[in-house]
Amino acid sequence: MADARSLDDLYAYPFPEGGSLCHLDRLRAEIAAWHARGLAAGGNLPHLGGELFESAWRLRGLEAFLLDLVERPDWADYLLDRLTALARGNAQNLAAAGVDVLALDDDVGMPGTMFISPALWRRFFKPRMAEIIHAARAVKPDLRVLYHSDGTIDPILGDLMEIGVNALNPLQPEHMDAQKVRERHGPSLALWGAVGRQTTFSFGTPEEIRQEVRLRVATLGRAGLVMCPAYDIDEPDIPWENIAAFLEAVRQLG
Repeated sequence: MADARSLDDLYAYPFPEGGSLCHLDRLRAEIAAWHARGLAAGGNLPHLGGELFESAWRLRGLEAFLLDLVERPDWADYLLDRLTALARGNAQNLAAAGVDVLALDDDVGMPGTMFISPALWRRFFKPRMAEIIHAARAVKPDLRVLYHSDGTIDPILGDLMEIGVNALNPLQPEHMDAQKVRERHGPSLALWGAVGRQTTFSFGTPEEIRQEVRLRVATLGRAGLVMCPAYDIDEPDIPWENIAAFLEAVRQLG
């Protein structure tokens, strides 16, 4: 789609069929097996890194899609509507299969700011993300929704809660003030992370890890907190001593 020169070029793009029910029975069986073990089941949708923003820019190219949002909104609307329809069908299938948590992804944040303005996000992405969530909850009303975005997304956290998001992954303390997020939005927004992957885990000492775990529990509370590294720790610059200190501190605090 990066070579599109007109809306007709976008119309001609062969989108896959979404919402197939051919594997629904198998999904139900797998989820029932997790439930039988006393565990919750979560599900992600098939996507290109994210449901809407990321899939769109990977199809169009980042520069072209950002220009679409500003200069060719009808192009952006068409592409996002097609992606929303695919995501909606897949979300309904996961809900019908019995997942407890629906994970939705879109990296709209980066260090210090968002990729696009909050106004553009509200114009193009908020109503479509709401449509996906509402369609899934129409099938399973008690479905919980986790939203993933890296970086800084403070300006839209209230919007995400408004459309039905229950949890944020990850809360990166390098980019958002965890305590201010909790004070502003309360425990109804579960926070996943809050111990810095790019800071404390990489460059801190084991004692600094323990101190940060204690700080997060003290300032964020236990309700609505998934205490874990803010991001992956599978890279070689993370000392094993820091990982052990983290696990020890979490066990001690219960």
